[in-house]
Amino acid sequence: KFKIKNSVMKKLLYIGGTFVVATTLYTSFGGNIKSPKLFQLRNYQKNQIEFMFNSRLQKEFPNIKEKLTLFGYNFFTYKSVPQNLGLPVPEDYTLGPGDEIFLYFIGTPPNNQIPPVLKVYVDWDGKIYIPNLGVFYCVGLTPKELEQILSKQLGVQIKVSLGKLRTFPVYVSGEVLKPGPIFVTGVNSLIDALSLAGGVKKTGTLRNIIISRPTAEGYKRIKVDLYQILIEGKPINLRLKDGDVILVNPIGPVAAIAGYVRRPAIYELTGKEKVKDLLHFAGGVLPSATPYRITLQRFLPNGDVKVIEGSLTDEKFLNIPLKDGDLLVVRQTRDLPDNAIFVKGEIAIKGILEWKKGLKLSQILTPDVVLPNTNLNYAEIERYNPKTLKLEKIIVFEPIRVLNKEWDITLQPLDKIIFYPKYIYPPVKITGEVVEPTKIPYHPGMTLADALAPVKFEEDIKKLKAVVISKNQKITVYLDKLLLQRDQSVNIQLKPGAEVIIKRVKPQEVVEKVIVAGYVKRPGVYPISGTTTLYDILKEAGGFRRGAYPKGIVILRKSIARMQREKLSKAILLLKQELEKEEAGIMQADITKEQMRAYKYAFEAKRRLLSEMEKTQVTGRLVGIVIPPNLEALKDSPYNITLEDGDQIYVPKVPSAVLVFGEVYNPSAIVYRPGLTVRDYIQLAGGFTKYADIENVFVIKANGIAISSGTDRSLIEWDSKQKRFIWGMAYNDILDYKLEPGDAIIVPTKVKIPTFWRPLIKDVVQIIYQSALTVYTISKL
Repeated sequence: KFKIKNSVMKKLLYIGGTFVVATTLYTSFGGNIKSPKLFQLRNYQKNQIEFMFNSRLQKEFPNIKEKLTLFGYNFFTYKSVPQNLGLPVPEDYTLGPGDEIFLYFIGTPPNNQIPPVLKVYVDWDGKIYIPNLGVFYCVGLTPKELEQILSKQLGVQIKVSLGKLRTFPVYVSGEVLKPGPIFVTGVNSLIDALSLAGGVKKTGTLRNIIISRPTAEGYKRIKVDLYQILIEGKPINLRLKDGDVILVNPIGPVAAIAGYVRRPAIYELTGKEKVKDLLHFAGGVLPSATPYRITLQRFLPNGDVKVIEGSLTDEKFLNIPLKDGDLLVVRQTRDLPDNAIFVKGEIAIKGILEWKKGLKLSQILTPDVVLPNTNLNYAEIERYNPKTLKLEKIIVFEPIRVLNKEWDITLQPLDKIIFYPKYIYPPVKITGEVVEPTKIPYHPGMTLADALAPVKFEEDIKKLKAVVISKNQKITVYLDKLLLQRDQSVNIQLKPGAEVIIKRVKPQEVVEKVIVAGYVKRPGVYPISGTTTLYDILKEAGGFRRGAYPKGIVILRKSIARMQREKLSKAILLLKQELEKEEAGIMQADITKEQMRAYKYAFEAKRRLLSEMEKTQVTGRLVGIVIPPNLEALKDSPYNITLEDGDQIYVPKVPSAVLVFGEVYNPSAIVYRPGLTVRDYIQLAGGFTKYADIENVFVIKANGIAISSGTDRSLIEWDSKQKRFIWGMAYNDILDYKLEPGDAIIVPTKVKIPTFWRPLIKDVVQIIYQSALTVYTISKL
């Protein structure tokens, strides 16, 4: 039966019948519309734009075999719309009929018959009913506003959390496969709506989608460009609202790029793009692409085609504005002869020259090719690897020395020699406490660290400073901070012709400082010496104020931040490599659907962890410091550490909450209640998500130390409930751990990684959440 139905469908498509007819006939025979082949046919559209570009490409560039397609439309292929479970609700979400609300009573409820957690629904009149307390209107309010109103009226602190959200219609019109009304929730996005509408047709725009949103003054028009997410990877944080109308306009002007680029395709234009933007859309050129023979084909008003030749080194060519129908072709380097060198810039001979074995620079640079405006003090040779075609190094030379026969070099195939005009970049002069005063060739973006990299100093770096003089401006930078501490805040950008004088630091200039803030009597900036201790500074700051929480003291140190950053970078690199390796292996493996689902779950978990790593801003917290309530007891304590320049000390107030981070349904700060355990707080936070690594839950104390979860197992154990001995009883003590104010519970993401990586990943997870806890603590001061 399938063969008969399939042949009927093929004939209908062959004789020009629309796919809607074929689909209707197929499904009437009992066919499965979810078949992958049929799904591909459903999304197939013969497109005149693609036909036009591919015809030109085949005719003019027969060596380029790939078929160009419109970029971005396969984004909606096989895309499913996620449910609202676990998705964050926007802060401006307004409540309406059908919303499910959870009320958490913090402290003693006003009525003993009310449970600590109560589930209610918004009825069709916009009200919620709280048993024994009354009816409250909430339609149009945000969850935060409802919290404030209920807490004020009932005289008890209440937290509001949303459960299942109501659905409402939005309308999708224009160039989509299934225009009409669709039902969504307040957490669904524009992408979800377009997916529910079958996706955007190739006749529709991806760059000029209009959302008409009702407001008190009328309708507000929001323009959306999907290239933000498709090319730039920037999220489109636009949630749908009741009454939205989505219009997908017809596709706008287009330009195509083909040849040796990473993503050849046809791209839609907004009217502001240039040649360099089209190269960016395509992900840049391949290593095998030539930077010198780029062809731009353009239609003229009379129907003729204009050809513009350029190169990737020509700014004028790269800034040519694109027009509808433009075709850019990037060719392969191997199209050029292997025995070629290139000369460009302020010189009489330019272009491609023949290379011969033993060819010297002095044979190219002779007095008769020098122009009056040629810079004789600075020029460059870009040297490329003949096999990989990648730039290996830039050789800087002085043309005057070549002309005077004082210096020369043997040229290699594919060398590019660049000559500059006079005085375009005056060199940076470095004098003072250096072994040899020198001039460093300037280049755009040069920093002080770049200029000092090849310089040898006559004195220890810690005793030197650099005075940078440029256009009546004088800036002093201490080399210890710049070159040893690698503080980027002092790594200033130089200007052409800047003068850098290296001087000795005077004894009275050496002032090391620490910052003391928070609940001390005299917060401020304090100078320190090499022997100043934590006790000394806290004493000088007047000691603790009333309400201080010394147990949670925060000390931030730059050297620790550098180590944390290096460890984090290493873990990110390893995890990315592992993820790419695993995904490549799975793509080639013959596995079952169940195995594929398991791998997808594992990949998703790793991506979630990778995202957390990349977003983390390390703080460099020094953990494990124990400060006694009596400050005098700190003086002879092992925790009376010697301070370093730049240390930041924060003394928090007594915290009133316990934080729950990670894989729980409602990560938040929960009011501290004596006697509650880790298990209790996780339940108050909604419980574990499906990604939770339950076996590796840990707690970060207020002073930053981590208490890990651990499962112990013994040969025989006494079960107090069963009143008998049992074999091999396991217990997880961390869930029964009783918390203190300011503690944080961490539920990490469950990720399957190689055994030898586990200590590194464990350390990195602790760094992520120690930093988050530190930022939270400081923000409360």
